[in-house]
Amino acid sequence: MNSPLDDAAKSLIRLALREDFGRRGDITTRAFLPAGRAFNARIVFKEDGVLCGARIVDEVFRLAAPGARLRWLAQDGRRLSRGATAARLRGLS
Repeated sequence: MNSPLDDAAKSLIRLALREDFGRRGDITTRAFLPAGRAFNARIVFKEDGVLCGARIVDEVFRLAAPGARLRWLAQDGRRLSRGATAARLRGLS
């Protein structure tokens, strides 16, 4: 089922990002990835499991990294094995 996130979920995501980033942005990211630098990342399963929460991840990256491109390689509800890549992300920091 791919229903959109409700307003309460979106509000909670915005609140969590505000708490994480504060006024200065994400300190760890700034320390390791200077602004404007290209990046590639993957979401990888550390153990066997079921993918869930893709819509939440989509919303987080839409708000936190609007220029980033997130490409899902698996759908919510799919069983994935340890080491499987669920998504790829690329963009500018």
